[in-house]
Formats: sequence, structure tokens, C-alpha cells
Amino acid sequence: MKNKTRYIWIIPALLGAAVVVALYGYFDPMQFPFPKCAVYANTGIQCPGCGSQRAIHQLMNGNLIEALRLNLVIFVAMIYFFLIGIHEFLKSGSRIKVLLSRVLYGRGMLIFWVVFILVYTVLRNLF
Repeated sequence: MKNKTRYIWIIPALLGAAVVVALYGYFDPMQFPFPKCAVYANTGIQCPGCGSQRAIHQLMNGNLIEALRLNLVIFVAMIYFFLIGIHEFLKSGSRIKVLLSRVLYGRGMLIFWVVFILVYTVLRNLF
């Protein structure tokens, strides 16, 4: 019984994500009143999340290159969350699960995310 209730959150989370992605896929954020970035609106500086709504829209409409141009962070995050999902479904104690635990939740991953987001933010505002 414990294993069945452990993943009970997955169905509502996936349904919620599917609704959000479907909305962004169907409605163009440039033409509809989706939330705007408060950081950009107040400072003129693009935060790491700027362009993510437009990137999801472009990705859902098959424009991968345009989506990557709009926001690279979202793709790296999608890969990361995909690996976390795989990690959660692996058998406890397996070699791959132990390896993924070290990679996904270790200090190196924290350092990667901090450096990646800082460098990405600086470079996207310079160029």
C-alpha cells in the first residue's frame, strides 16, 4: 500500500502541467495577456526565466530552434526534471539509482545550476 500512495501526486501534477503546456501551445503569449516578467518590467534586465512562455509556445508549435533562442534554461531544466522522474521510478538500491542520486542531488549539481544561471543571465543581457 505504501508504494501506491508514494506516487499519488504524479497524476494531478502531470494533468496540471499538461493544461499549462496546452494553454501555452495554443495561445501565443505575445498576443494574449499572460503574466509579464516583473524583473524585466522594473529593471530592463532579462532574468533567467524571461522568454520561457514564448519558448514553450514555440516548442509546442514545433519551432525548436526559436524556442532554444528564446530561453535555453527551460530546456536544461526539462532534462534535469526528466532525469529526476526516471530516478524516482528506479528500483531502490540499484546502481543507476545510486549514481543518479549522486549526480542529481549532489553539491556538483548545485554548483552547476548556480554557475549556469549566472553565466546565462549575464551573457543574454550582454548580447
